[in-house]
Amino acid sequence: MKKRLLTIVAGIMMIMCALMPMSVSADEGGGGGSSGSSCGSVTFFGLDPWYSALTCNASGEIDQSNFQGSTLTTSTIPKIIGVVVKDALFLAGFVAVGFVMYGGFLMVTSSGNPTAVVKAKKTISNALIGLVISILATAIATAVMNVVTKGSIS
Repeated sequence: MKKRLLTIVAGIMMIMCALMPMSVSADEGGGGGSSGSSCGSVTFFGLDPWYSALTCNASGEIDQSNFQGSTLTTSTIPKIIGVVVKDALFLAGFVAVGFVMYGGFLMVTSSGNPTAVVKAKKTISNALIGLVISILATAIATAVMNVVTKGSIS
């Protein structure tokens, strides 16, 4: 009974720690209010919507300069892909941190059981490897998107 209560309390604490840095923010100006501003100022748990790469007109609506006829322009597509890739890598980092926390929880609750300790260490090491891969992928994706959209890495 005591172990079950500890598990529930630890689970609630992990959820609270994971949700604390996340926030939903909204731009009160209705999309910036100026020509050429970025659309999609509303984020969901830190994730930008795909349309945040588009530009808005003065009334806050998506500007028609993003389109050629009914299709997106070639300059807009890489920006949208960049937003989607950034969000995917952000989620991968969150998952990796979650697995580090899970491995730590396994370590704490192993009660000295050698197989449980090995499982916990393996979970933590795999999660840290995933976190490093996620960070490197973010850096590479940012550099590639800068080259595609601006023509240089900086």
